[in-house]
Amino acid sequence: MLLHIVARGKIGRSPESELVERYLKRVVWPTRITELPDV
Repeated sequence: MLLHIVARGKIGRSPESELVERYLKRVVWPTRITELPDV
């Protein structure tokens, strides 16, 4: 199973990015993150 996360905007260096990194370390499936530009 591939976990594909599609997000609007860039997360950059923020407290939220640390949460994403921590979450991705726990996930056992392959992951892909796609960041779409803001409109």
